[in-house]
Amino acid sequence: MRLELNMIVWRKYVHIFSTLVIFVASLYNLEGQNKTFVGKIQDAKSLEALAFVSVGIKGNTQGTTTDLDGNFTITAPSTGILVISYVGYSTKEVPLKDAGSFLLISLSEDVLSLPEVTIRPKENPAWGIIRKVLANRPQNNPEEYKTYQYTSYNKSSFTVADFRQFKESLKKDKKEKSEKPKQRSPEAIRRDSIISDALLNKMYLWVKESVVEVFHKEPTQDKERIIASKSSLPGDFSMGFAASDFQPFGFYKEVMSLTLASLNFVNPISDGTFNRYDFQIRDTIYQGEDSTFVIFYQPFKGKNFDGLRGVLHINSNGYAMENVIASPADTSLNIQFRVQQQYKFNGKFWFPEILQTELNMPVGNEGSTFELQIRNRTQVKNPRVNEDIPASVFNYATREQEVDAKRLSDEEWKALRLDTLSQREQNSYSMWDSIPELKGPRNLFKALGNTAKAYYTGMLPIGQFEIPLRDVIGLNGYEGYRVGLALRSNFKDWSWLQLRGYVAYGLKDEAWKYGLRTEVLLSQNKDLRMRLSYRRDVNEPGSFNILSDQTPLLGRIVPRNWIRNRMDSIESFRAELFYRPSAHLQLNPYWRRESRQTTYPYSFVQDESVSKGTFQMQEVGFNLRFAPKEWLHKDGITETIYYFTYPVFDFQVAQGRITGVPDPINYTRLILSMEGQNTSKSLGRTVYRIMGGMMLGNVPYPYLFNAPGVRRDAGSPIFSYHVFQTMGLYEFAGDRFAYLFFEHNFGKLLLKINSKYSQPEIALAQNIAWGDLMNPEAHQGLDFKTLDKGFYETGLYLRNLLLIPILKAAKFSAGVGAFYRWGPYSLENERRNFAYQVNFYFTL
Repeated sequence: MRLELNMIVWRKYVHIFSTLVIFVASLYNLEGQNKTFVGKIQDAKSLEALAFVSVGIKGNTQGTTTDLDGNFTITAPSTGILVISYVGYSTKEVPLKDAGSFLLISLSEDVLSLPEVTIRPKENPAWGIIRKVLANRPQNNPEEYKTYQYTSYNKSSFTVADFRQFKESLKKDKKEKSEKPKQRSPEAIRRDSIISDALLNKMYLWVKESVVEVFHKEPTQDKERIIASKSSLPGDFSMGFAASDFQPFGFYKEVMSLTLASLNFVNPISDGTFNRYDFQIRDTIYQGEDSTFVIFYQPFKGKNFDGLRGVLHINSNGYAMENVIASPADTSLNIQFRVQQQYKFNGKFWFPEILQTELNMPVGNEGSTFELQIRNRTQVKNPRVNEDIPASVFNYATREQEVDAKRLSDEEWKALRLDTLSQREQNSYSMWDSIPELKGPRNLFKALGNTAKAYYTGMLPIGQFEIPLRDVIGLNGYEGYRVGLALRSNFKDWSWLQLRGYVAYGLKDEAWKYGLRTEVLLSQNKDLRMRLSYRRDVNEPGSFNILSDQTPLLGRIVPRNWIRNRMDSIESFRAELFYRPSAHLQLNPYWRRESRQTTYPYSFVQDESVSKGTFQMQEVGFNLRFAPKEWLHKDGITETIYYFTYPVFDFQVAQGRITGVPDPINYTRLILSMEGQNTSKSLGRTVYRIMGGMMLGNVPYPYLFNAPGVRRDAGSPIFSYHVFQTMGLYEFAGDRFAYLFFEHNFGKLLLKINSKYSQPEIALAQNIAWGDLMNPEAHQGLDFKTLDKGFYETGLYLRNLLLIPILKAAKFSAGVGAFYRWGPYSLENERRNFAYQVNFYFTL
């Protein structure tokens, strides 16, 4: 009985003890239970958000990273400790005990923590990861997907820094140059203060927003449809920006190009990268079943190439890019930038989610500078990969702005924006009109916008008309300076009709020229246009035009045009169609009738009959142009090719009949041209053009092919592309030809001089010409040769030998070069076989 009682008492104590143990354990678990924390990480000095920072839990393998805005979410024990690590910053531990649900964490920069390039006796452990990234490029590179489509919201801002300092330095310079500086009035000081305060603190210089529907179908079908576009800058003629204007859509190409800044860099994710880049694993973040490897990269010391420096986040799921940070390794570049990319896995594919580019560009004079800061952010919505895209989506314009894109209401914009506008961004839309002191800068930027439009389109807008600038002023050796008036219609209500006319006068030949043109748009989707034109003008004999020569870009200057001094007087009628069945293909059937009178002594012999230089011709022909990588931008009637891409193929076939000679002549003309440019990450850039043509028929001299030489008796000191530098202007002609123009620029690979005023680049050139003429005895009065023995010239020149900073943002570069003429057509006077030239460029 006593034993049974003792057992009952014992069980009671055991039960009480077990309950206490469970209770205490519960209290302990309650104190250390998991909790979700939301936070943001920023730079301690600038207070700017830090993207892709590693956020881990001390004593735990799990973690996360911040997004492009520095935000993160993590589940951790409430008594745990977060470990925050970021390349170039001091690692920080953040206790979570007594912490709120939102954490604002500041990191201090630590330059000493930046990894140094190390030489390892064994294989770098990061190489295995990079090898897997290289092997998986085909399935992870979005540009390699069969199709993709998405909607993007793009926001770009342009602003200035240290503007007051720049203004003060300019005043200082003026005082130093003048013993009696002009006293500035209180009103001028007040105005400048208001302008500076507005641009520095209250508004951006320029805010540009756009919403773009993007479609891609392999291999080269692309469409960007701008459905919404908004700009704060007065006089802005540009269309909506897209991420591709600032950085590549993906980080897998051999060469990373920044199109807007015309900069190219060798990608660390490229073949042969282990000979150029050092990789270091800095962290490993575990998220569920996947791991993210944080790898720092930079060029090896002593390697002479344009490289990058930054951080890659590689996800073990397919070994794909998860996050990317890239900046130029050369910190002495005028333009500094930071490219950031954030990818997301949708269950099947990795696809860019947010792309951000920041550029800093110094502007000003020596000793007086400020920074122009550019930031573009693209957010991707609803990406769809490898789904069918209707053929009707694609047309001849790669980027096209819809008619109502600039007319959306504020409510419509609120529905389209994937990001909110800050107060400063909102002010940028209103303050240009609300602050009277900004009237001057407003007019200035409007004028700059018109100048930019004139450069890219060749047109200066005036109300519902435009001035074709190429018809206003010109220069050549026959006419001297050519001045004129020209107009082209730009009717908003009659956009299907375009009228154009010009009248010009040559100051040297003292003759008037004029022309009229009417163009009717028959189909907008396929750019089907009918054009009728009439010209009474002059034309160089032996010349021909292909579609690639008809670019309106003012910046594509051909110096040879300035020295041409042999012309024919012509009267021409022409009827033609233009048609683009796709974005990269243009077709142009035409008919023309022409009367031509030579202005130089020439006779054409046909049997025993002689014609004295007056000819009539009728011709039907067909032009074709194919540019598989070219992007044409369309906004209303304005069509622009912002960036020239290669290769470009041209083809022309024509049949005609020449009268005005004793026996009418029937002929057939064929011309082929291919222009290309290749950039190698290890060898430099190659530019080439291959051309060939033949004329079937015994035609007079004006209808032959004149070889494009540039040498006059006094020489040709200015370098020009796709011409023969040591060949006379009209030294060779024929009824068939083949030309090769080849140039290779080694960039900075051979010379390591990186001075502020000299960064020479060595380039080699080789030009070859061949031609023939079936009946040379038919042409009298002119002294020219054929090219049946082959013409050869070789060139060597230095680019960027002298660099002159222009407003700090750009450089005027000058170089020198020499070409040597050799082979069967070398000249007896050895000195005449050399041509010495100067080349000029503007570079960023």
